[in-house]
Amino acid sequence: MPLPGTRVIHPCWSRHHQPVATGGMNARCTITDPDRSTPGEWDNEAGGYGPSTPFVVLPEHPDGKDGWPCRVQAIQSDQDTEQAGQDSTLRRYLVQLDDPALTTLPDIEEGHRIEITSAVNDAHLVGEHLTIVDVQHGSERFTRDVVAEHSQQPRPTT
Repeated sequence: MPLPGTRVIHPCWSRHHQPVATGGMNARCTITDPDRSTPGEWDNEAGGYGPSTPFVVLPEHPDGKDGWPCRVQAIQSDQDTEQAGQDSTLRRYLVQLDDPALTTLPDIEEGHRIEITSAVNDAHLVGEHLTIVDVQHGSERFTRDVVAEHSQQPRPTT
């Protein structure tokens, strides 16, 4: 039991410890909202708009580099399921996103898509797309944590 007028956890505890969590972020990613997009430019010859651009949820990171610093960690081994007569493998990942002021990030929601744009220690992760299935919240946190799924469809046989 704390003494009167004292606190068990200092109000700046998360901010004080945040550099340790963000220091381990050696990947970068972008997050888009698949339900929103920006139409492409009008093409007079085709008589319609060009391809649309996905709506980017995260603004440019304060460090000015491409992508947002993140850490990606597998949290569930593969689950095999069958969809339309084909085997499909699903894996879950914890993705920790840098949140410099702990209030920097816009709302990130279930269904948003994460693309891994760089990963120092796993080149096979680059270019993978994950779908957010859970956004985690807490009164003490160092990063914005989300759980995302990666669906691995088998390669077509010829």
